[in-house]
Amino acid sequence: MVCRRRVWQAGTIRRFCPRGEPFMSMHDSTFEYLPLPALSWAAPSPAQPLPPPSPNRAFLHAYALANLPEFYAWADGSHTLRLAGCGRDQPLCRVYLCTLPDHSRLGLIENVQDDYQDPLTGLDTLRSLRLDLAAHPGNVGLALLDVDDFKAVNDAHGHAAGDAVLVTLAELLRANARLWNARAYRLGGDEFVLLSAETLEPTRLRGLQTLFRHSAAQSGLEVRGFSYGLSGAPRNDQSLCDLLEQADAQLMRQKLERRGTRTAPLLPHLEGHAPHPEVLTLQMSWPAPPPSGILNTENG
Repeated sequence: MVCRRRVWQAGTIRRFCPRGEPFMSMHDSTFEYLPLPALSWAAPSPAQPLPPPSPNRAFLHAYALANLPEFYAWADGSHTLRLAGCGRDQPLCRVYLCTLPDHSRLGLIENVQDDYQDPLTGLDTLRSLRLDLAAHPGNVGLALLDVDDFKAVNDAHGHAAGDAVLVTLAELLRANARLWNARAYRLGGDEFVLLSAETLEPTRLRGLQTLFRHSAAQSGLEVRGFSYGLSGAPRNDQSLCDLLEQADAQLMRQKLERRGTRTAPLLPHLEGHAPHPEVLTLQMSWPAPPPSGILNTENG
């Protein structure tokens, strides 16, 4: 009796078969009915060009061969990237590639979008932001958003109302990101990010502020809006940490300005100038407390 047992071992799939026939092909029912989308490449031949991969049924239900990168040239192992599927969005997928003993290759595709998605808003998380930025080494535009006085909403109306505010903003970001060639992310708490292959103009964000207040008001929620900061690469540094730091500096200045506080004397070094010693003295000095046991009644 021929043994048909298959096991995963050391990143490859081995098949125990006394006749040594190929592991699987487009005519093999095991490959055809694998539960995950899969591709099979025949062993290369020096005399013939590389044939196109053979997809299984699960692959044909989820993806199209024309939209895939050249997986065959990739190294064995797992690779996480966005793949264009049958829907409008491009979910994050993990592709497992291995070379079989007969030099043919097998690729399995697993949709791992849920692992990179915020459960409350449905937006992508910081993990997927890192992956997307690494996949776009060229020009990018980044916007960091923070809901104004979000803690006051939670304290006054409860966390359910706070969650509703976050979901409202997330839906607006998702809808407008599609129009701006961008993608929206939730970093955590009340902080969100827009990442685009184009420069994000302040006029777009100001319009979004108005939409956010109106949408929240229609749901019976009163919010002041959100503050934002912009950055981009290669105008600024390419790393995500530096992009967020640049955007956060702008965001904090805007928050203070929206509260009616002038920020130029407080953070002059952010404009490329060292703070003047007199400015530092003014910022760091305050009246000394009165002697113990004596109340200051000068102002009544």
